Amino acid sequence: MSEQDAGQGLPSISTSGSASARELVREEDDEEMSSAAIGRRRPPIVNKMVAWAGGALLLGVAGCGAIYSQSGSSLGLTGLARDGSVGLWRDGHKSHKVHQWPLTHANDGEHSLYCWAFTQMHGQEPTLLALQQRMNWGIFSCNAHVVLSTLTGWTNGVQTFGLGHNPTEYCQGEGKKYACNAKIFIKAWNHIAEVRRYFHYDWTVKVDPDSVFFPDRLRTLLAERVGDGKILFLQNDKTFPYMLGPIEVISRGGMYRYMYRHKECEERLVEWIPKTGEDGFFAECFGNVLKIPPEMHASLLHNADLEVNQCGGNKIVYHAFKIPEEFEMCHQHALGAAAPV
Repeated sequence: MSEQDAGQGLPSISTSGSASARELVREEDDEEMSSAAIGRRRPPIVNKMVAWAGGALLLGVAGCGAIYSQSGSSLGLTGLARDGSVGLWRDGHKSHKVHQWPLTHANDGEHSLYCWAFTQMHGQEPTLLALQQRMNWGIFSCNAHVVLSTLTGWTNGVQTFGLGHNPTEYCQGEGKKYACNAKIFIKAWNHIAEVRRYFHYDWTVKVDPDSVFFPDRLRTLLAERVGDGKILFLQNDKTFPYMLGPIEVISRGGMYRYMYRHKECEERLVEWIPKTGEDGFFAECFGNVLKIPPEMHASLLHNADLEVNQCGGNKIVYHAFKIPEEFEMCHQHALGAAAPV
């Protein structure tokens, strides 16, 4: 089973003979493109044949397409098609499978959003995501989305793509206990970068499952005050870590820079990784190591501290609501449809 967009099936490509030729996108590996090019450009097209022979995946390439593969439980990208379909292959111990799925939705338009979340396999997070999927809220109303977790499968009707073991531990500092979860989110952001689906969207948006998120409000902010085609990430707090974890927004140009240079962050911040959270690591990585410019927007995030009556105004994310009933009440309250609390 492979990563996919919501509501789409997973028809398998035939595992005998050769599949029909597909037009595939070539990713440029040589150097970073300019912000204008990254913001507006779609990659050039090449043709690639996908075939199956003797348990091995054979690729015939017309042009110069990139092929990515990893062994074990990871997936390798064979190409991105002009019509939005993608071919992935799994190099497992017993079998190989090839899947395809629609990559983009029709009429994505400007300010398009590729949204993702990481969920625990147990507890309230899968329930919160199932509610959002059923109501078409949050990441499920972005132009495309994926839910990452430790395992590939289905949880409460929500499909997850597995990243493997979650090494998160709890750390103690300044009299507080906090999750040192940088490692799993490095895995997650690296996966988002390596699969390269982000390249088809203007913005990549990471959202916590307990965040009440309004994508249309984010699109309005991007249209009226930010604009597309830039290399930047959106800052949601005035003090370090600048980009708090409930919502993290980075442009396509910023993602392109991260994709090719993320190892610089891991090498320079290696001592931080075991003892910090994702927001501290990525604020330092994006801002100080990769020199991706931040742009502050206070409307991105409101920490409502579980108080439904704090869900007023026109914020893009209200955090954190871990009980489904309260999550739904916050959503309604934010839209002005809730009864007085």
